[in-house]
Amino acid sequence: MKTDGLMGIVYIITEWLTRLAVTNLLWVFFNLPIFIVALNLLIVDSIDQMLFFIAIIALLLPFVFFPATTAMFALIRRWALNELDVPLIRSFWKYYRINYKRSSLGGLVIVGIWSILLIDYYYFTTNIHDVLKYLFFALFIYMAMFTLHFFSNTVHFDTKLKQTLKNALYMTLKNPITSLIVVILNVVIVAISVKVLPFLLVFFTASLVAGLSFMAFHMVALHKKAA
Repeated sequence: MKTDGLMGIVYIITEWLTRLAVTNLLWVFFNLPIFIVALNLLIVDSIDQMLFFIAIIALLLPFVFFPATTAMFALIRRWALNELDVPLIRSFWKYYRINYKRSSLGGLVIVGIWSILLIDYYYFTTNIHDVLKYLFFALFIYMAMFTLHFFSNTVHFDTKLKQTLKNALYMTLKNPITSLIVVILNVVIVAISVKVLPFLLVFFTASLVAGLSFMAFHMVALHKKAA
């Protein structure tokens, strides 16, 4: 469909909003087990119950969140390569299946690292000086960069898991300013979604975060290739 003028602009905007919304809804649907367990955190009445549900979420993340997020990044990669006429539901399911093993194994590694960091954060900041909080915040930001680069590398390069993790680590260390800006912008998107426009969480937040993250990754990858 080809349109000009104002109607053409409206059509393009509507088309992109539809892509982002459908992709986000698919991501939410595939992550429903995690969201259902997370709702229990709102009604717990003891620390033991809270820790129990957090442990379940941690166990689900590699096998639910990581494959679904990888599938979302794979769709966005197609758009970044100007392959816009993509069947969203069928493609999402396809990328979910073909990347399931690698994304789940990578998820086990990354969730393991996150878990160690969070446990250490709780231990050290409650037993030693508060100055360590700043060190842990820096580590959390670094891990957020690394995690986002992992998804982008997984869908963009056909490599073994070990090489994918190495590539994500390399891009995080090689481009700290770009990675930091992306993390900050993503935090802003999530904050606005939670505090101001909660409907974005269902329809746009995840796909916007993935889109921004992959576009930044793609620009860095192109620059590296050109160099």
